[in-house]
Amino acid sequence: MVLWALSLAVGLGAALLCAPINRFLAKCFHRAVVWLLPVVEETVKTGAAVLLSVSVPLVHLGFGIAELAFDVLTGKSGASFGLVAAAAVHWVFGLVTVAMFQALDSVVLAVLAAATIHGLWNLIAWQGSNN
Repeated sequence: MVLWALSLAVGLGAALLCAPINRFLAKCFHRAVVWLLPVVEETVKTGAAVLLSVSVPLVHLGFGIAELAFDVLTGKSGASFGLVAAAAVHWVFGLVTVAMFQALDSVVLAVLAAATIHGLWNLIAWQGSNN
């Protein structure tokens, strides 16, 4: 139980760390939300989990829950199924990271694989919101 709570708390901390970085990058680079932010987020989430020896997927889930809470509190449109799905997708990114690490024995390659999938997810969501 303690590991679960600690992992989720680390995810919250990762989200708080990424928020100002993401805002800055999104202002500087038009499509940063699609490709650059996933690299930052996946690096911070996985790096924190590895450094603190906690669950990678649960840190990712905690991050997704923090994003969901922020979106709901700030009144972002679609604050129902779509946002809950987005929170769950962060957990999936954590599972991808673990699977890729087990397959490749490289944290860097695992993070890059998860960031690529995250970027594709963002691209689909971004294109859908601009149609």
